[in-house]
Amino acid sequence: MIPDLISTLIAIVLVCVTVLDQPLLDSQHGLLLVAGIALAVLGAIANRVDYLKWPGVTVAAAGVAILMLVASGLSSASSETAFWVVFWSANIAGLMALWSALYRGPRASLDTAES
Repeated sequence: MIPDLISTLIAIVLVCVTVLDQPLLDSQHGLLLVAGIALAVLGAIANRVDYLKWPGVTVAAAGVAILMLVASGLSSASSETAFWVVFWSANIAGLMALWSALYRGPRASLDTAES
C-alpha cells in the first residue's frame, strides 16, 4: 500500500509539472529521470506486496516509458513528445497505483463462511 501511495504522489507531481509548467519539464530532465526510476522501482515493489500483480507491473512500465524517453534523448529533441509521454504515463501510473492502494483482496472471513 505504501509504494502505491508514493507512486500516486509522484504521478500527481509529474502531471502537474507537465500541464502547469512546460518550461520546467523541458529543462529538468533529471526530474524525469528520478521520477522514472522511482516509478519503476516502486512498481516492482508493489508487484511483490499487493494482492493483484498487474497494477504494479503497469506502474513499473510507465516508469520505464519515462526512462526510455529521457535515455533516447527524445525529451530534449521534442517537447511535444515529452509532454504526451510524461502526461499519459503519469496519469496511468497514478490511476493504477491509487486503485491498487484502495483495493483490498477478498476477505478471509468470506472464505471461512463458505466452508
